[in-house]
Amino acid sequence: MPNIVPELRRPERRELIRLGRKSGDPDTANRFSAVAKLAAPAPPSKSHVARELEVAISTVVSAARRFIEDLFRVFVEDPGQLPDAFRDRVPVEGPHPVVRDYIAGRPSVVDAMRAGIVNHSALARLVCRELGIRSEEAVLAACRRFPLAKAKGFREEAVKRVLQKSRIETRTRIAAITVSQGVDVLQRLGDVVEELLDENRICRLIQVSQGTVIVVDETSASRVTRKLREAQILGVRRNLVEITATSPESVEARLENFPKYVRRQHLKRFLAFYEIFKLALPVKGSIVECGVFRGFGLISKVA
Repeated sequence: MPNIVPELRRPERRELIRLGRKSGDPDTANRFSAVAKLAAPAPPSKSHVARELEVAISTVVSAARRFIEDLFRVFVEDPGQLPDAFRDRVPVEGPHPVVRDYIAGRPSVVDAMRAGIVNHSALARLVCRELGIRSEEAVLAACRRFPLAKAKGFREEAVKRVLQKSRIETRTRIAAITVSQGVDVLQRLGDVVEELLDENRICRLIQVSQGTVIVVDETSASRVTRKLREAQILGVRRNLVEITATSPESVEARLENFPKYVRRQHLKRFLAFYEIFKLALPVKGSIVECGVFRGFGLISKVA
C-alpha cells in the first residue's frame, strides 16, 4: 500500500510518538502515533491503524491531512528546507498575503487595529510565532500595510445592542459528537435522542456540511456512541463549554409560535386533549369541566 504521508525514518517516527505522549493529551498522542505508523516504509491500512489505536478512521485521515498541510506550510515559509532537487523550482511569494489572510480571519484583531490600540511589533511577533515566519521585519511591514478600510470586524456596537437584550447561559462538561449523514444513522439515534429528551437532558442536533453534530452532556455521550457503528462516528470532542445567548421575543410572538417554546410533555398533553375533544364531538350533550388548574383543560384547547 502506498504512503499517504511522506515516508519517515525510524528515529523521526519515534520522535513523533514521543512528542505526542509528551503533550499529555490522549487525542494528540493518537494523532501523532497515527502519522508515525502511516509514515513507515510499508505502512498498514488506515482501518488497521484505527483499530490498533482504538479511534475512528476519520481521526486517522484527519491526522494525515493535517500533517501534510503543516508540512506544506513549512516548505512555503522556508523553501530552504526542501530537497535540493526542488528548492530552486519554488517561487518565494513573500509573507504579505499570508499576513493579510491571518489578520482578516480574526475580526477582533481588525477591530483593535481600527481603535488604534494594537502594538504592531507585538502583533508581528505573534504572527511569526503562529505561522512560523522568520522575517519579523517583513511581517511588521505587512501588518502596517493591512487594508483596514476593506476588512470586516465584529461591529462591536451591534453586538452590544443584541447582548444587552439577551439572556446568557453557560454550561460546562459538554460533548459534541459528529456523525456521518444517512438514514441509518438517524434511525439508530432515534431512540436514544427520545430517551435523553424525556429525561430533560441536553440533546441538540445541528446539521452541518459533513453530517450531523449531536450536542449532549458528557455523561450522555457514551449512550449516543454505543448506538452507532465506528465508521459512522466522525469525531467526539469532550470537556467543552456551551455559551447560549437567547434574545427575548414579545409575548405575542411566543403565543403565536407556542410549539417552539412549550415543553414536550405539555405539547403531548395539548394534543391528547385535542384527540379527546374530537372523540366527544359526535356525543350529544354538554361538557362540564370542574377544578381545572389555570384553565389548562379540555375546552381551553379548542375554544
